[in-house]
Amino acid sequence: MIAALVYDQTPRLLVLVPSDVLRRQIAGKFETLGLLRELGCMPGYACSPRVARLTSGVRTLEEAQLLIARANVIVALPDTLEASDDAAAQYIYKECTTLFVDEAHHIAADTWQRIRDRFTGKKVVQFTATPFRNDQKHIGGKIIFNYKLSDAQTDKYYKPIRLLTVEEFGDETLRNRAMLSALSPY
Repeated sequence: MIAALVYDQTPRLLVLVPSDVLRRQIAGKFETLGLLRELGCMPGYACSPRVARLTSGVRTLEEAQLLIARANVIVALPDTLEASDDAAAQYIYKECTTLFVDEAHHIAADTWQRIRDRFTGKKVVQFTATPFRNDQKHIGGKIIFNYKLSDAQTDKYYKPIRLLTVEEFGDETLRNRAMLSALSPY
């Protein structure tokens, strides 16, 4: 996502995410440009984007105008945008030039689809590791990059997992000791 933002020189980006955890994680990566500086893809003097984490609905058009004036990357949950004043949300959609959708298998949901529909004629890029839905609804678009699970395993992105079951129903101290003793040989 970050490389696409930088390469395309996106003026104003809206990033849809499904959870608060991803909102924090992705906003933080945009704020630092992720690994791009570390890998030497960006000069040290390059400015990072101004990132806004939208955590509550935007109540007024004036608040939306201030948000747009202060940020060129807005990271939000669809429900947060839906909780916004209609004029404020419409202004945000109008001013954002590009939409990135993380966990794009959610795009078939009504809330997500309504936001995506606001970007007709604009760039929409969907990111997902699971492009197929159990309900057979199509997520749209075309696949431009596919990294198969077998390739990830070959590249050693997955490591063996050893499950250790610990059953302790005492107080917290007893539970912690049981977990530590299960891990002690490792």
